[in-house]
Parts: sequence; structure tokens; C-alpha cells
Amino acid sequence: MTLDWAMAELLSNKYILRKLKQEINHVVGEERLVTTTDLPNLPYCKAVIKETFRRHMPAPLLLPRISTKSCKLGGYHIPQGTRVFVNAWAIANDPQVWTKPDEFIPERFCDMNFNETKFDLYKSHILSFGMGRRACPGKPLGLLIIELTLSNLVHRFDWTLSSGSHTVDMSEKFGAVASRTQPIIAIPTLKIPHSILLD
Repeated sequence: MTLDWAMAELLSNKYILRKLKQEINHVVGEERLVTTTDLPNLPYCKAVIKETFRRHMPAPLLLPRISTKSCKLGGYHIPQGTRVFVNAWAIANDPQVWTKPDEFIPERFCDMNFNETKFDLYKSHILSFGMGRRACPGKPLGLLIIELTLSNLVHRFDWTLSSGSHTVDMSEKFGAVASRTQPIIAIPTLKIPHSILLD
């Protein structure tokens, strides 16, 4: 689903797509596929993925938590055993925190440490995976697969929308998971001979 949203945003923002292609071509060249060893040298690709997670969280509400003891938070008394739901979507779209939260701007993540763990820099986190000791243990594998797949899709193919339009319908379905209402119908054009892909 994240790859679907990322491709939808890239196809709607040709400038961002071109910038990402340029970064990948500069690091990888045109004679081979992107490999896992290239990923640390693709910061803009990481920024595109982080911005995709910010704009289009697969699960807008994080898994519920239960307080293990009574505490005070923001002036409120939280009794022991309180079930807490974190609205990650609201955090990721808060106009007091994010400049132009309704726009897809990967550059906002370019100067942030992708693995920062301090809570006061929560903007550098991918909230879909949670934070702290209860963060999703599948985060490294999930990000690796998304980065590798997206970078190769962008690197090896030129993409055009089959409808001839320049934008993609970005409306969402209501549900526990935020999916797109309409599928993307895009035409990939291979940029290299098939023999290179088979090596």
C-alpha cells in the first residue's frame, strides 16, 4: 500500500520524480539495478518514503496502549489501566508542527536523521511503526523492501499515466487501513535492455 501511495505521489509530482531519478542515476548509474548497498547513499529516496508515510499512513491510529501506572500528562491525570489510542494521522498533519501539511514535500525530511530516537525529534520518525520499546520489530525489513522496490521502479522505468492526465486521483477509502479509492493505471517503459535485468 505504501508503494502504491508513493507511486501515486511521484506520478502527480513530476518534479519530485525527476529529482529522485537524478539521485539514483548519480549513485547507481544506468548499467545495473539498485542494490541494498546503494540505499544508504539515496537520502532523497528515504525522504520520499518518509513523506509518503506522513501523508498516507497505512494505519491512522496506532495499536492501543495501556498505562501501567497512574501518571500526569499535559496536566491531565491518567489512571492506571487507561487504554490510549494515538492518532498518528493527526500528529503527522498538524499545521502547528508541519509547514504546508497537505502538500507532498520530501525535502522536509532531507536534513533529519532517519534513525533518530529522541522523542523531542519525533518529526524524524515514521509514526506508522510506532516509537520506543513498543515500536514495530519489522520496521528495518519493511523499510528495506520499500526502498529497494521503489528505487528500482523509478530507476529502471519511465512512467506515464494511461489516461494522459498529469495527476492521480488521491481520494482514500474509509477503513482501518487507508487505501486509495481508484487504482493507478500507469504505463512503464523499460529504460535498459532485458539482458541487463537478467544479469
